[in-house]
Amino acid sequence: MIGYGMLLAAVAWPGAASADARVAACTAPVANILPKALAAEIARHNQGMAAARVSGDVDGLMAHFAPDSVIMPEHQPRLFGRDRGVAYYRAFTARLPIATYDPVTVDILPLANGALEWGTFKVRYRNSVPSPVLDGKYVHLWRRQAEGTLKLKAEVWGYVSPLADPASHWIAEVSSGTPAQQHPDAGVAAELAALNAADARSVQSHDTSRIDQYAQDAVYLPFAEKPQLGLPAIRAHLTPYIERGRGATFDGVNVGNDGFEVLDGYVIEYSKFEVRWRAGEAAGVTSGGGLRLWRREADCSLKKIRQIGTHDYRP
Repeated sequence: MIGYGMLLAAVAWPGAASADARVAACTAPVANILPKALAAEIARHNQGMAAARVSGDVDGLMAHFAPDSVIMPEHQPRLFGRDRGVAYYRAFTARLPIATYDPVTVDILPLANGALEWGTFKVRYRNSVPSPVLDGKYVHLWRRQAEGTLKLKAEVWGYVSPLADPASHWIAEVSSGTPAQQHPDAGVAAELAALNAADARSVQSHDTSRIDQYAQDAVYLPFAEKPQLGLPAIRAHLTPYIERGRGATFDGVNVGNDGFEVLDGYVIEYSKFEVRWRAGEAAGVTSGGGLRLWRREADCSLKKIRQIGTHDYRP
Protein backbone atom coordinates (compact mmCIF):
# COMPACT_ATOMS: atom_id res chain seq x y z
CA MET A 1 0.00 0.00 0.00
CA ILE A 2 1.27 3.49 -0.81
CA GLY A 3 1.99 5.47 2.33
CA TYR A 4 0.08 8.68 3.00
CA GLY A 5 3.21 10.80 2.67
CA MET A 6 3.99 9.39 -0.79
CA LEU A 7 0.35 9.59 -1.84
CA LEU A 8 -0.02 13.21 -0.80
CA ALA A 9 3.27 14.11 -2.43
CA ALA A 10 2.01 12.67 -5.71
CA VAL A 11 -1.46 14.22 -5.50
CA ALA A 12 -1.01 17.54 -3.77
CA TRP A 13 2.50 18.50 -4.83
CA PRO A 14 3.02 17.13 -8.34
CA GLY A 15 5.71 19.61 -9.28
CA ALA A 16 7.72 19.67 -6.08
CA ALA A 17 11.37 18.74 -6.41
CA SER A 18 11.91 17.58 -2.83
CA ALA A 19 10.34 17.06 0.59
CA ASP A 20 12.02 20.29 1.73
CA ALA A 21 10.27 22.20 -1.04
CA ARG A 22 6.91 20.73 -0.02
CA VAL A 23 7.42 21.68 3.62
CA ALA A 24 8.48 25.19 2.67
CA ALA A 25 5.25 25.59 0.69
CA CYS A 26 3.00 24.49 3.55
CA THR A 27 0.95 26.84 5.64
CA ALA A 28 1.04 25.36 9.13
CA PRO A 29 -1.36 26.70 11.76
CA VAL A 30 -0.02 29.26 14.18
CA ALA A 31 -0.61 28.42 17.84
CA ASN A 32 -3.07 30.92 19.22
CA ILE A 33 -4.77 31.53 22.53
CA LEU A 34 -8.54 31.68 22.84
CA PRO A 35 -9.47 35.34 23.42
CA LYS A 36 -11.60 35.76 26.52
CA ALA A 37 -13.97 38.00 24.60
CA LEU A 38 -14.58 35.29 21.98
CA ALA A 39 -15.19 32.64 24.65
CA ALA A 40 -17.66 34.96 26.39
CA GLU A 41 -19.41 35.72 23.09
CA ILE A 42 -19.84 32.02 22.33
CA ALA A 43 -21.11 31.41 25.87
CA ARG A 44 -23.77 34.10 25.38
CA HIS A 45 -24.87 32.50 22.12
CA ASN A 46 -25.10 29.07 23.76
CA GLN A 47 -27.15 30.44 26.64
CA GLY A 48 -29.50 32.15 24.21
CA MET A 49 -29.88 29.03 22.10
CA ALA A 50 -30.50 26.83 25.14
CA ALA A 51 -33.24 29.17 26.34
CA ALA A 52 -34.80 29.23 22.85
CA ARG A 53 -34.81 25.42 22.65
CA VAL A 54 -36.62 25.09 25.98
CA SER A 55 -39.16 27.82 25.20
CA GLY A 56 -39.79 26.50 21.70
CA ASP A 57 -38.72 29.78 20.13
CA VAL A 58 -37.51 28.50 16.76
CA ASP A 59 -37.03 31.97 15.29
CA GLY A 60 -34.95 32.95 18.32
CA LEU A 61 -32.88 29.78 17.98
CA MET A 62 -32.26 30.22 14.27
CA ALA A 63 -31.24 33.86 14.71
CA HIS A 64 -27.89 32.43 15.86
CA PHE A 65 -27.33 30.70 12.49
CA ALA A 66 -25.78 32.16 9.34
CA PRO A 67 -27.95 32.19 6.19
CA ASP A 68 -25.64 29.62 4.54
CA SER A 69 -25.36 27.37 7.58
CA VAL A 70 -25.15 23.58 7.41
CA ILE A 71 -27.18 21.74 10.07
CA MET A 72 -26.70 18.04 10.83
CA PRO A 73 -29.02 16.68 13.54
CA GLU A 74 -28.90 13.03 14.53
CA HIS A 75 -30.90 10.80 12.13
CA GLN A 76 -31.80 13.71 9.79
CA PRO A 77 -30.10 14.03 6.39
CA ARG A 78 -27.88 17.10 6.15
CA LEU A 79 -29.71 20.44 5.94
CA PHE A 80 -28.26 23.23 3.80
CA GLY A 81 -29.30 26.79 4.59
CA ARG A 82 -30.95 28.45 7.55
CA ASP A 83 -34.39 28.12 5.95
CA ARG A 84 -34.02 24.32 6.00
CA GLY A 85 -33.02 24.57 9.65
CA VAL A 86 -36.09 26.64 10.45
CA ALA A 87 -38.35 24.05 8.81
CA TYR A 88 -36.65 21.18 10.63
CA TYR A 89 -36.61 22.72 14.10
CA ARG A 90 -40.20 23.95 13.78
CA ALA A 91 -41.38 20.40 13.05
CA PHE A 92 -38.98 18.82 15.55
CA THR A 93 -40.02 21.16 18.37
CA ALA A 94 -43.70 20.47 17.70
CA ARG A 95 -43.03 16.72 17.86
CA LEU A 96 -40.56 16.70 20.76
CA PRO A 97 -40.82 19.85 22.88
CA ILE A 98 -37.83 20.24 25.15
CA ALA A 99 -38.27 20.42 28.91
CA THR A 100 -34.63 20.95 29.86
CA TYR A 101 -31.47 21.49 27.81
CA ASP A 102 -28.07 21.92 29.45
CA PRO A 103 -25.03 22.35 27.16
CA VAL A 104 -21.43 22.32 28.40
CA THR A 105 -18.59 23.65 26.25
CA VAL A 106 -15.57 21.35 26.46
CA ASP A 107 -13.18 23.06 24.06
CA ILE A 108 -13.01 26.04 21.69
CA LEU A 109 -10.38 26.18 18.96
CA PRO A 110 -9.92 29.67 17.48
CA LEU A 111 -9.86 29.70 13.69
CA ALA A 112 -9.53 32.39 11.07
CA ASN A 113 -12.70 34.47 11.27
CA GLY A 114 -14.30 32.29 13.93
CA ALA A 115 -13.87 29.14 16.03
CA LEU A 116 -14.69 25.46 16.29
CA GLU A 117 -16.40 24.47 19.54
CA TRP A 118 -17.32 21.05 20.80
CA GLY A 119 -19.18 20.08 23.90
CA THR A 120 -21.77 17.89 25.56
CA PHE A 121 -25.42 18.35 26.50
CA LYS A 122 -28.19 16.82 28.57
CA VAL A 123 -31.73 17.04 27.22
CA ARG A 124 -35.13 15.91 28.43
CA TYR A 125 -38.18 15.96 26.17
CA ARG A 126 -41.66 16.75 27.46
CA ASN A 127 -43.33 14.06 25.37
CA SER A 128 -41.16 11.25 26.76
CA VAL A 129 -42.96 8.84 29.09
CA PRO A 130 -41.14 8.39 31.36
CA SER A 131 -38.97 11.43 30.77
CA PRO A 132 -35.34 10.27 30.64
CA VAL A 133 -32.41 12.63 30.44
CA LEU A 134 -30.46 11.91 27.26
CA ASP A 135 -26.74 12.63 26.99
CA GLY A 136 -25.36 14.02 23.77
CA LYS A 137 -22.47 15.83 22.12
CA TYR A 138 -22.19 18.60 19.57
CA VAL A 139 -19.84 20.57 17.33
CA HIS A 140 -20.38 24.23 16.49
CA LEU A 141 -18.51 26.00 13.71
CA TRP A 142 -18.69 29.73 14.39
CA ARG A 143 -18.06 32.28 11.65
CA ARG A 144 -17.70 36.06 11.92
CA GLN A 145 -20.12 37.69 9.49
CA ALA A 146 -19.40 40.70 7.28
CA GLU A 147 -21.27 43.02 9.65
CA GLY A 148 -19.26 41.74 12.61
CA THR A 149 -21.71 39.38 14.32
CA LEU A 150 -20.77 35.79 15.19
CA LYS A 151 -23.07 33.16 13.69
CA LEU A 152 -23.16 29.40 13.37
CA LYS A 153 -21.82 28.24 10.03
CA ALA A 154 -22.40 24.62 11.01
CA GLU A 155 -24.07 22.66 13.80
CA VAL A 156 -23.71 18.88 14.22
CA TRP A 157 -25.20 16.98 17.15
CA GLY A 158 -26.06 13.50 18.30
CA TYR A 159 -26.30 11.25 21.35
CA VAL A 160 -23.77 9.08 23.16
CA SER A 161 -25.92 5.94 22.90
CA PRO A 162 -28.45 4.61 20.37
CA LEU A 163 -31.97 6.00 20.51
CA ALA A 164 -34.83 3.63 21.26
CA ASP A 165 -36.85 5.27 18.46
CA PRO A 166 -34.59 6.81 15.79
CA ALA A 167 -37.62 7.63 13.61
CA SER A 168 -38.68 10.19 16.22
CA HIS A 169 -35.81 12.42 15.05
CA TRP A 170 -36.50 12.10 11.34
CA ILE A 171 -38.64 14.83 9.78
CA ALA A 172 -39.48 13.27 6.43
CA GLU A 173 -41.18 16.33 4.98
CA VAL A 174 -38.13 18.59 5.39
CA SER A 175 -35.87 18.42 2.35
CA SER A 176 -32.12 18.87 2.59
CA GLY A 177 -31.76 21.78 0.20
CA THR A 178 -28.70 22.27 -1.99
CA PRO A 179 -25.12 22.33 -0.68
CA ALA A 180 -22.95 25.29 -1.60
CA GLN A 181 -20.30 22.91 -3.03
CA GLN A 182 -17.37 24.93 -1.80
CA HIS A 183 -14.13 23.64 -3.37
CA PRO A 184 -11.81 26.66 -3.22
CA ASP A 185 -8.53 24.85 -3.88
CA ALA A 186 -8.01 22.16 -6.53
CA GLY A 187 -4.90 20.81 -4.82
CA VAL A 188 -6.66 20.43 -1.48
CA ALA A 189 -9.69 18.90 -3.24
CA ALA A 190 -7.42 16.22 -4.72
CA GLU A 191 -5.71 15.72 -1.37
CA LEU A 192 -9.02 15.19 0.42
CA ALA A 193 -10.22 12.90 -2.34
CA ALA A 194 -7.12 10.73 -1.85
CA LEU A 195 -7.57 10.63 1.92
CA ASN A 196 -11.26 9.81 1.62
CA ALA A 197 -10.57 7.08 -0.93
CA ALA A 198 -8.02 5.56 1.46
CA ASP A 199 -10.60 5.78 4.25
CA ALA A 200 -13.17 3.99 2.08
CA ARG A 201 -10.71 1.22 1.17
CA SER A 202 -9.89 0.74 4.85
CA VAL A 203 -13.59 0.40 5.71
CA GLN A 204 -14.24 -2.03 2.88
CA SER A 205 -11.27 -4.24 3.76
CA HIS A 206 -11.86 -4.11 7.55
CA ASP A 207 -8.34 -2.86 8.25
CA THR A 208 -7.22 -0.24 10.76
CA SER A 209 -5.15 1.97 8.46
CA ARG A 210 -7.68 4.80 8.59
CA ILE A 211 -6.84 5.35 12.27
CA ASP A 212 -3.50 6.78 11.10
CA GLN A 213 -5.38 9.77 9.67
CA TYR A 214 -5.89 11.13 13.20
CA ALA A 215 -3.42 13.43 14.96
CA GLN A 216 -2.11 12.58 18.41
CA ASP A 217 -4.34 15.27 19.96
CA ALA A 218 -7.44 14.50 17.90
CA VAL A 219 -10.97 14.42 19.30
CA TYR A 220 -13.41 11.99 17.69
CA LEU A 221 -17.15 12.16 18.39
CA PRO A 222 -18.56 8.95 16.86
CA PHE A 223 -22.17 8.13 16.14
CA ALA A 224 -24.06 6.93 19.24
CA GLU A 225 -20.87 6.74 21.32
CA LYS A 226 -19.02 8.86 23.86
CA PRO A 227 -16.32 11.30 22.70
CA GLN A 228 -12.86 9.80 22.26
CA LEU A 229 -10.01 12.13 23.24
CA GLY A 230 -6.52 11.57 21.85
CA LEU A 231 -5.13 9.04 19.38
CA PRO A 232 -4.67 6.23 21.96
CA ALA A 233 -8.35 6.45 22.95
CA ILE A 234 -9.44 6.65 19.30
CA ARG A 235 -7.35 3.60 18.44
CA ALA A 236 -8.73 1.68 21.44
CA HIS A 237 -12.26 2.56 20.31
CA LEU A 238 -11.94 1.93 16.57
CA THR A 239 -9.85 -1.24 16.62
CA PRO A 240 -12.53 -3.48 18.22
CA TYR A 241 -15.23 -1.58 16.30
CA ILE A 242 -13.54 -2.52 13.02
CA GLU A 243 -13.06 -6.10 14.22
CA ARG A 244 -16.77 -6.45 15.03
CA GLY A 245 -17.59 -5.44 11.46
CA ARG A 246 -15.85 -8.44 9.92
CA GLY A 247 -19.14 -10.30 9.87
CA ALA A 248 -20.45 -7.90 7.23
CA THR A 249 -19.53 -7.56 3.57
CA PHE A 250 -19.33 -4.03 2.24
CA ASP A 251 -20.28 -4.04 -1.43
CA GLY A 252 -19.73 -0.31 -1.81
CA VAL A 253 -18.19 2.39 0.36
CA ASN A 254 -18.21 6.05 -0.61
CA VAL A 255 -16.56 8.68 1.58
CA GLY A 256 -16.63 12.28 0.40
CA ASN A 257 -17.83 15.77 1.17
CA ASP A 258 -20.32 18.48 0.29
CA GLY A 259 -17.51 21.01 0.13
CA PHE A 260 -14.65 22.29 2.25
CA GLU A 261 -12.98 25.50 3.34
CA VAL A 262 -9.26 26.23 3.58
CA LEU A 263 -8.18 28.32 6.56
CA ASP A 264 -4.72 29.22 7.85
CA GLY A 265 -3.22 25.79 8.43
CA TYR A 266 -6.59 24.03 8.60
CA VAL A 267 -9.20 22.53 6.28
CA ILE A 268 -12.85 22.25 7.32
CA GLU A 269 -14.61 19.44 5.48
CA TYR A 270 -18.39 18.95 5.36
CA SER A 271 -18.24 15.18 5.20
CA LYS A 272 -20.63 12.52 3.96
CA PHE A 273 -20.57 8.75 3.50
CA GLU A 274 -22.62 5.86 2.17
CA VAL A 275 -22.04 2.15 2.78
CA ARG A 276 -23.87 -0.70 1.03
CA TRP A 277 -23.59 -3.79 3.24
CA ARG A 278 -24.62 -7.43 3.58
CA ALA A 279 -24.61 -9.60 6.71
CA GLY A 280 -26.09 -13.06 6.36
CA GLU A 281 -29.55 -12.65 4.88
CA ALA A 282 -29.74 -8.98 5.89
CA ALA A 283 -28.65 -6.11 3.63
CA GLY A 284 -29.00 -2.38 3.57
CA VAL A 285 -27.48 1.05 3.14
CA THR A 286 -26.04 3.21 5.90
CA SER A 287 -25.40 6.88 5.19
CA GLY A 288 -24.68 10.04 7.09
CA GLY A 289 -22.70 13.21 7.40
CA GLY A 290 -20.53 15.15 9.76
CA LEU A 291 -17.72 17.62 10.09
CA ARG A 292 -13.98 17.04 9.93
CA LEU A 293 -11.29 19.54 10.84
CA TRP A 294 -7.91 18.72 9.29
CA ARG A 295 -4.67 20.34 10.43
CA ARG A 296 -1.64 20.87 8.21
CA GLU A 297 1.28 19.17 9.94
CA ALA A 298 4.98 20.08 9.78
CA ASP A 299 5.58 17.42 7.10
CA CYS A 300 2.79 18.94 4.98
CA SER A 301 0.36 16.08 5.56
CA LEU A 302 -3.21 16.66 6.71
CA LYS A 303 -4.31 15.03 9.98
CA LYS A 304 -7.78 14.97 11.50
CA ILE A 305 -7.94 16.82 14.81
CA ARG A 306 -11.73 17.05 15.19
CA GLN A 307 -14.42 14.80 13.78
CA ILE A 308 -18.10 14.23 14.48
CA GLY A 309 -20.40 11.92 12.57
CA THR A 310 -24.14 11.30 12.30
CA HIS A 311 -26.27 8.62 10.67
CA ASP A 312 -29.35 9.22 8.55
CA TYR A 313 -32.54 7.46 9.50
CA ARG A 314 -33.61 5.07 6.74
CA PRO A 315 -37.16 3.67 6.99
